[in-house]
Amino acid sequence: MGLAVTEQALTRIELFTEGGLQVVANTQLVPTVYAPNYRDFEVGTRHRVWGWKAAIRKATAAADAP
Repeated sequence: MGLAVTEQALTRIELFTEGGLQVVANTQLVPTVYAPNYRDFEVGTRHRVWGWKAAIRKATAAADAP
């Protein structure tokens, strides 16, 4: 069971190494309205980047929301 994608950002490996998160299952990829942004460096491209602590807070808040 998982959550729907509501936001997209880049973060680093510390999410797992320091934050204690784990990949515990596989799921099928589901298309979203969010464009892939990995290595998208076009002029005018904007990215949102979170630290691993912020990513954990956002995920916890999303999981707790009704």
